[in-house]
Amino acid sequence: MAELKFSVKLKSVPVEIEGTDGVKHQCTLKELTGKQRDIYLNDMGKRMTFVKGEPAGLNDFEGLQTGLLTLCLFDENNTPIAKEVLEGYPSGVLTKLFVAAQELSGLAVDATATAKND
Repeated sequence: MAELKFSVKLKSVPVEIEGTDGVKHQCTLKELTGKQRDIYLNDMGKRMTFVKGEPAGLNDFEGLQTGLLTLCLFDENNTPIAKEVLEGYPSGVLTKLFVAAQELSGLAVDATATAKND
């Protein structure tokens, strides 16, 4: 096996969000830490329905996307954006941020397959 090399510096992506007043805010979408990932996955586990020990679907979608984003989307002061603020964003914006956050933190459905192929 070849030597494994890693960086513990969290990845981040700049995000510009235009408010309803037209003011553009510079935010940052950050990779989750291990602890944050576990918090998110525990929350997801509570939302799931299991059949014979296997995941069979979700039974609660409320706050699904904002739950992840409150852990990894930060404003220009490096403060996490509150769930109450995120809930007011258009659903299309939330979905795009959610998908980007999943990809950034290796939570995307195909992330496991990608990691195995690297």
